[in-house]
Amino acid sequence: MASQQQNLAVGMERSVVELLREAAAALEQQHQQQQRNCPTPTVCPTPTVVTPSSSSTPTAPDRRTSTRVTTPEQVHIRYKHVLKTYKATLSLGQALKRHGIPKNTMALTNIIAEVQIASEGEEFNVPSYQAGTTVKEHVLQLKAYVDSCPVLQEKIDKMKNNQLLPLKWRFRF
Repeated sequence: MASQQQNLAVGMERSVVELLREAAAALEQQHQQQQRNCPTPTVCPTPTVVTPSSSSTPTAPDRRTSTRVTTPEQVHIRYKHVLKTYKATLSLGQALKRHGIPKNTMALTNIIAEVQIASEGEEFNVPSYQAGTTVKEHVLQLKAYVDSCPVLQEKIDKMKNNQLLPLKWRFRF
């Protein structure tokens, strides 16, 4: 009884495979006919042919590629975009993936945006960015300033609960 069911299942599987092959061949013939009738072959669309050997799992959507940031303003803009996506998705990993930014990169540079956001409307003597310095040097200056100013540090820690990205600073420089 079990062998009969297996034979029946194998027969059905073969017939499905044969049907798929026939459909693929018919689509290919239709495409060749369109190519012959088309005045400009480069404009004619190529039909998608599904073959039994192709994977049924969908491919991942294309990620955006991030670009190198060279100024604190660019870091701040990138941070704002990721923050907006994070608030919509409630997933930091997904927000970073959508923008094509590695988590370590964001963790290394997020202090720039966090200090700018936390110091808005307050009287903090935040070190300004000097033209000709690198983002890394500016990050280290800001880290030293935040470490020396406990009021700003406390404000940033409070804002991390709901207004900033929940990332901790990692300095491996």
